[in-house]
Formats: sequence, structure tokens, C-alpha cells
Amino acid sequence: MGWIKRKGDSSAVGDDEPAPGEERTPPARTPPVAPSQSDDEKVEVGVAAADSDKRGGAEPSIISYGVEISGRLRSDGPIHVEGRIEGSLESDEVSIGTTGVVMGEIHALQLSVHGELEGEGICEKLTMGPSASYRGSLDCESLELASGGILVGKVRVGPT
Repeated sequence: MGWIKRKGDSSAVGDDEPAPGEERTPPARTPPVAPSQSDDEKVEVGVAAADSDKRGGAEPSIISYGVEISGRLRSDGPIHVEGRIEGSLESDEVSIGTTGVVMGEIHALQLSVHGELEGEGICEKLTMGPSASYRGSLDCESLELASGGILVGKVRVGPT
């Protein structure tokens, strides 16, 4: 097992045992990886809201490029997607980056799409960038579509 040097420790990193009189800390452990799920199994992913008394508000949730989630994702903080989600998203603010793909349902106050969205969107304000592709149904109060953005499907814009 390798070790991490404490500040001021001049011996080599990775020695199997600390030198006499030295105090070293074992490296942080990687959390265990869940076994892969079969296509027939449903996995629900939930993001708990941060305690506003302790943290001053919910932290953003970032789904990075290369990450795939299947299920339901809900957060009291913003959600930013650069990976792939199949399922539903619920947050006050959802943004889909240029590499992001969402196939499913989104409920948000503000929805920003720069990647791909296929499914149902319910929001107060939708902003679509020039690289956005949205296919499905949309129900929103206001819509901003940049030149080059693609919107195909059933669209309702206006107050509810």
C-alpha cells in the first residue's frame, strides 16, 4: 500500500512503510463501484438538497462528459449536463451543455439547451443556443432560440 507524504516530509512518496519517526497518512480510498445493472432493472438516482443553514444554499450538480445516468434526478440546486441522462430531471435551473444529451422529461424554471434534448420540457423560460437540438414537446412561458438551434415538435409558448 502506498502512502502520501505530510507537508515537510522529505522522503520518497510511495514507500511501503513510513521511515522511523515519520507520520504518514494512507491515500484516500476510491468509493466502491456499483455492479452494472441489466437493461431490465431500473435505477433511480436522487440528489439530496444541501442544508441551507449549513451551506448557504444547494450546490450545483454537474453530470460530466462520459457519465451516463438512467433514472430520476432531482436537485434544489442547478443541474448542468455534459454527459448523458435517460429519465427525468427536476430543478429550478437545468442546463444542457454542448456535449450533453438528455432523453426524457425536464421540469425547470429556467432551461438552457446547447446540446441535445429529446422528450418533454416544462419550464418558465427556455434558452436554446446555436448548437441546440430539441425534439419533443415543450410547454414554456418564454422562448429564446439562437440562429442554428433546432426545435422540432409540439410547442406551446405563453402564460399558463
